[in-house]
Amino acid sequence: MEDLGALVAGFTPEDAADRTGIAAGDIRRLARDFAGTPRALAYGRVGICQQEFGGLAAWLLYVLNVVTGKLDREGGMMFTTPAVDPLPIADAIGWGGSFDTFRSRVGGLPEFAGELPTAALAEEIETPGEGQVRALLVHAGNPVLSAPNGSRLERALPGLELLVCFDMYVTETSRHADYILPPGGQLETADYDVILNLVTVRNVAHFSEPLFDIADGGRHDWQALVGLTTRLLARSESRRARAAGRAYGMVYDRLGATGLLDLMLRTGPYGHAAAAASLLDRALGRFGPARAAWELLARVVGRSPLARYAAPPASPMPPTIPRGGLTLDVLKAHPHGFDIGPLQPRLPGRLFTPDKRIALVHDIYVADLERLRAVPPADGLVLIGRRHLRSNNSWMHNSRRLVKGPSRCTLMIHPDDADARGLEDGAIAVVASRAGELSIPVEVTDTLMPGVVSIPHGWGHHREGTAWSTAEDHAGVSVNDITDDRFIDRLSGTSALNGVPVEVRAGGQPAAAREVAIAAE
Repeated sequence: MEDLGALVAGFTPEDAADRTGIAAGDIRRLARDFAGTPRALAYGRVGICQQEFGGLAAWLLYVLNVVTGKLDREGGMMFTTPAVDPLPIADAIGWGGSFDTFRSRVGGLPEFAGELPTAALAEEIETPGEGQVRALLVHAGNPVLSAPNGSRLERALPGLELLVCFDMYVTETSRHADYILPPGGQLETADYDVILNLVTVRNVAHFSEPLFDIADGGRHDWQALVGLTTRLLARSESRRARAAGRAYGMVYDRLGATGLLDLMLRTGPYGHAAAAASLLDRALGRFGPARAAWELLARVVGRSPLARYAAPPASPMPPTIPRGGLTLDVLKAHPHGFDIGPLQPRLPGRLFTPDKRIALVHDIYVADLERLRAVPPADGLVLIGRRHLRSNNSWMHNSRRLVKGPSRCTLMIHPDDADARGLEDGAIAVVASRAGELSIPVEVTDTLMPGVVSIPHGWGHHREGTAWSTAEDHAGVSVNDITDDRFIDRLSGTSALNGVPVEVRAGGQPAAAREVAIAAE
């Protein structure tokens, strides 16, 4: 705590006011009100982390909750006890977290949790040499519209030797693919949300049955991914990897997605090991090839998979949990969801640090504070993104029901900034950054503060070669044509999709009009 006080001493409310446009008195009042309120929470996610100081902002947000006594307390920042808990599984197989254990080949961006930042993707495809990205599998994404400087990535994709996309449509990305693997639709697929149940405000579990059978010849994502995995392992030079691949394939074939879900429920904090063992006996048999495959997997991971992956049991067990534990059959009997109960204090049990303590001060953040001190307040306009309930991501734009009505792909701008640039509501503006420029209709609004403009993401369906007609009829422009793959959070390597310096001027044509003009020429 003493170290923290010394680190932040130079950041006064007056300094913050210059950087944020929020008056110093308001900052002081807000800070004191927050600290003095027993049940309060400072919350932030993509709004704070996708900008130039995203890692630093996320750290300081947690620090604020800790130093004001809001951590792991009712009404504050609490942690779920999910019925399917992937964190003990991840920790058991060595995915407990990592940072900067290696860096990208070209730009030297740091690894996080085994992944490299998307900002490095285009240059890794373009740049020859050992380790060059020559093949890409795109699952649940449309990076030409969602990655920074999407135009650069769009130019890089044809240089790949192999591009495979899982997609229901021929999109701005999948139009470059050598193979498109069509997944089952949402109404053809059983659903249990593993990820979002980690961040709910109450412990719940909900399973949805598919409404329709998958079309003849169709495959679910998990089936295709397991098929690719087992075939790749079959080509390995390692006998152990080849044997593990055959075992994985057999176990997945016998259990299926819902069987694996049932197993995870039974080994979760509200399940019972005996119920899990019973499921395995029914699905794999006590003897035979399938059981031998399971035992092989046990030897590969070094101990019994059940013991290795089982989450610690909830204590005390919520009264809503039946005597036999939580199973898939229980969830099916509650089609509107199963209420497990309110969040409970979870620390230090939920910590995965070796000493089960929280280290508030880290060298990487201390160094980044010095970078923040050196950056002057923004001068000129900065660009932020936005979402709309009917337009969260690009695939939603091919639903006529979701895109009907007035266009939501507009440049929001404060009246003062619009007047200074001769812009009126409905006029066309040119928005330019280092990465490029685009033309977009103007929406003048006082819901934005002066100095900030906003464009929603996921649009830009005017490219040739796509095949989703409704989206093409509502093309809009891609904000990621002007977000900058060089403008990143230097600490984490994350793309800075918010706070992008831009210039705005009157003039230009909408993207669709430009395409018509180019075609006419």
